[in-house]
Amino acid sequence: MLDGGSAVYGSDALGGVLNFMTRKTYDGIKIDARVGIGDDYTSYDTGFIAGKKWDGGGLYVAYNFSKHDAIFGSDRKWVKRIDWNTGVPVGRNCANPTVSVGSNTYLVSGNSLVAGGPNTCDPSDDTAIYPAAELHSAMARFTQDLGSSLSVDITALYANRQTRGNGGALGTLGNTTGTVTISPSNPNYISTGGADAGKTQTVRFNYASVDGDRSQTQKTDLETWSISPSLTYDMGSGWQSRALFSYGNSRVSYRNNLIDPVAQAAALANGTLNPYDLAATDPAVLSNILDGYEQGYGRNELFNYRFIVDGPLFKLPGGDLRAALGAEYMRDIFQRQTTDASLRWLPRDDYTQTVKSLFGELQAPIVTGGGAGLTELILSTSARYDKYNDFGDTFNPKFALTYKPIDWISIRANWGKSFTAPSPVDQLGPQSATATLIPGQYLAPPPGYSFATGETGVYLGNGSVTGLTPQKAKSWSIGATIEPPVVDGLTLSASYYVINLNGTIGRPVTNGAHRLLQQFPEPVDLQAHGPAVGPDPRRPCQSEQHRVHAAQSDIDGSGSG
Repeated sequence: MLDGGSAVYGSDALGGVLNFMTRKTYDGIKIDARVGIGDDYTSYDTGFIAGKKWDGGGLYVAYNFSKHDAIFGSDRKWVKRIDWNTGVPVGRNCANPTVSVGSNTYLVSGNSLVAGGPNTCDPSDDTAIYPAAELHSAMARFTQDLGSSLSVDITALYANRQTRGNGGALGTLGNTTGTVTISPSNPNYISTGGADAGKTQTVRFNYASVDGDRSQTQKTDLETWSISPSLTYDMGSGWQSRALFSYGNSRVSYRNNLIDPVAQAAALANGTLNPYDLAATDPAVLSNILDGYEQGYGRNELFNYRFIVDGPLFKLPGGDLRAALGAEYMRDIFQRQTTDASLRWLPRDDYTQTVKSLFGELQAPIVTGGGAGLTELILSTSARYDKYNDFGDTFNPKFALTYKPIDWISIRANWGKSFTAPSPVDQLGPQSATATLIPGQYLAPPPGYSFATGETGVYLGNGSVTGLTPQKAKSWSIGATIEPPVVDGLTLSASYYVINLNGTIGRPVTNGAHRLLQQFPEPVDLQAHGPAVGPDPRRPCQSEQHRVHAAQSDIDGSGSG
C-alpha cells in the first residue's frame, strides 16, 4: 500500500502501510537453526514453533534467538579515517601524546620534549562500525470458539535486545577527549626549551595505554512486551462485532563509558593527572576519570481499546454494500531521564498523550461479473476522526476505486489525506540544549536586517518548539495489474503515486548555519544588542529542530513501481 492510510489506521500511516498477519493456528513442531561466517564475523540464528490445533481453537508458542559479533574498522580494509590526499590518519588524540604550542608540535621522549610530530592514529580501527547484538523474541497465540457465535483470541509478544558497541579508546573521540591545557605552574609541566619555553601547552592523548584500545563501551538494552486479547461476536445476518484491548510496556536504556569531564579537569588542576605519562598517574585517579557514564532510559506504557462492527447494509447490482464502524481510545504514557554533559542525572520527564477516535468505511461493488468493457467496478470510501489531548483534532478521508475492463486487467486509483501526530518525544524535545556564538560577519542576515560591526549571533541547538501540530499529507495514486491469459502465472503490475507533505516535524534543512537566518527567518528573535540565530534565547530548550514546523515546510514526492 503506497499511499496514505490514516483514514483507517490513524497517525503515522502517512505514505505507505505494511500489514503483517501472524498465523492463527499451528499444529506440530518446527525447529530452525542457521550459522553465518564471514571475515572476523559470526552470526547465529535459531528458533522453534510448537503448537496444537483442536476443534474450535488452538495454541502455539514461537521463540527465536539471534546473535552476531561486532565488526570493527580494522576488520575491513575499506574502513579508514584518513586524509585521502596524503594517506595520513586524521586522529590526533593517540596513545602517544602530542604537545603543541601554537603551530609547533613536540613529542615526549623520556622526561623531556623534542620537536616533531604530531602523532597520528586512525580512530576507526577500534570503533565498532557494526555493533554486536543479541536478541530473544517470543510470541504466543491462543484462539477458542466459545459457542456458535462468540470466539476469543489472545496474542502475547516479548522481545529483549542487547546491543554492544564500542567507540575505541577513551579520550580519542566524544564530547570530552584527552585534550588538556597545561600551564607552567602545573607540577607535571615539561618545558620545551627554546622559543616556546615557559609557554602554555596543549597536550593531546588518549587512555589506551592504561585502559585498552577498546575501552569506550556502549551498551543499549531494550525490553518490550505486550498482550492483546479480543472477542468476536457473530450478530447474525452477516454482521459481527469485535472488542479489542491491548497493553504494551517497553523500556530502553543506554550506558556509554566516557571520560568524566569533571574528574579529568579536577585531576589536571591539582596535578594528580600526568598527561605526558599516564602510567605515572595514580591508578585511583585514573579510575575516577575513566569511570564516567553517559546514560539514560525511556519507558512507554500503551493502553489501547477498540470496538468495531461490520456487515452488509443492502444489495447493489454488484453485491452487498458493506459498512464498518468503530471507536478507539489510546493512552500513551512516556517517561525518560538522561544525564547531562557533566554526566549528572537530569530531572525526569513525563508525558501522557491520549487519543479518542471514530472511524468508518463503506465498500460498494457497483458491478461484478459484468461483460467486456465493465467486468468489475468497486468503489470504497473511509474516514477517521482523531482527537488528541495535546494538539487538538484531525479528520482524514479517503476514496478509492477498482475498475476491470476485462477480467485480466485491473485498474486502481485513490485519493486521501493522512497525518503523523507529534509523539511524546517530539513534544518534549531533547533534555539539553547547546548554544554556539557565531560572529555576525559570517552570517547572512534575515530580510530587512543588517549586522553592525561586532554583533554576534547565538545559535541554539537541540530542543523543541511548543505547540506542535501534526504533519499532514495529501496523496493520490493510480496503478494497474495485468495477468495475461496467454502466459500462465505471469503478473505485471505498475503504480504511480504522489505524496504532498505539509508541516513537517524535523530539523530545517539549510546549506549551512550561516544561511539559517535567511532561509528560516521566523525563529529569529531580534534583541536590542543584536539577533539571536534560531529560537528565542529566553526559551533555551527551544530550537530549530521543530521550528521549521511553524513555517510549514512543504515536501512533494512522487514515485512509481
